[in-house]
Amino acid sequence: MQRSEQERLQLALDAAGMGTFVWYAQRDHGEPDARMLELFALPPDGVLNLAAALTSMIHPDDRDRYAGAVAAAFDPAGTRLLSQEIRVDRGDGSYRWVAVTARAYFEGDPPRPDRLVGVAADVTRRRAIEDELRDAEERRAFLLDLSDQLRTVTDPVEVQALAVGALGARLVHDATGTRPTTSESPSAMAGSPHR
Repeated sequence: MQRSEQERLQLALDAAGMGTFVWYAQRDHGEPDARMLELFALPPDGVLNLAAALTSMIHPDDRDRYAGAVAAAFDPAGTRLLSQEIRVDRGDGSYRWVAVTARAYFEGDPPRPDRLVGVAADVTRRRAIEDELRDAEERRAFLLDLSDQLRTVTDPVEVQALAVGALGARLVHDATGTRPTTSESPSAMAGSPHR
């Protein structure tokens, strides 16, 4: 690659806040750049390999999925692509979301896994915005459904009971971190019949 192309590529990676890596499957040896090490909360001279990442860096709930995706990328009959979003320990016990995209390369005949070449970026902010938008949409849908349910009720006491029950159930859902399903109408959550 010519020097000007390398400079343009590095500028694009820097602007996007992306790290790059090459991971050699047979040796479980990684060659990450400085940004990749930073994404995994490692010092500039840190070592990044799959075994260490799966043991201590990647969130326990994401480890099996990520290991499976790496194995699938190394299936010669598959797409040979890795595209995952995982939570990575920031080093202080909190986690950041990291999007990892890579291509698997093979050697020999029959093909044997050789290496993954890829990029990674911090997508924590995007994930938080998506969660906020999803929550806002759920609140909007809940209020529209509640409005539809209340529209058919004429008795003020029943309106109050239905609204209080539905809002109470919604608060319980929100406080416990569970999300009501779209099939749960406010009347179902309130346990109150309506006309």
